[in-house]
Amino acid sequence: AMKDFITKYTNIELVEEPLPPQPLAYEPLPDGSAHPIDSVKWYVKTDNVFRRILLHGGLGLGESYMDGEWETNSIEGLCGEFLKLETVETGGASDRYRGAAQQVELGWRAAP
Repeated sequence: AMKDFITKYTNIELVEEPLPPQPLAYEPLPDGSAHPIDSVKWYVKTDNVFRRILLHGGLGLGESYMDGEWETNSIEGLCGEFLKLETVETGGASDRYRGAAQQVELGWRAAP
């Protein structure tokens, strides 16, 4: 249910295969511009990531990243997409997503 919730309310593409190495975020192209990102891809190695996010919010997301449980092609883009979840109205969500929306909303608000 959590994966469906994320893909419904964000532009995060959950992928099943590890991502290829990414250029450093601060490494510009030869013309000095930033690397374009078509979409935010998120490879989650274990469903434990979702439990940690629900329980500990941003801290759970960060710690699971440091533990190597997931990877993305854009940390900044992923965090920006997760911030969209703060605006999800729990009262307007369908019954299927209502509980997940409330848990995610509480989790992110609990982040320092």
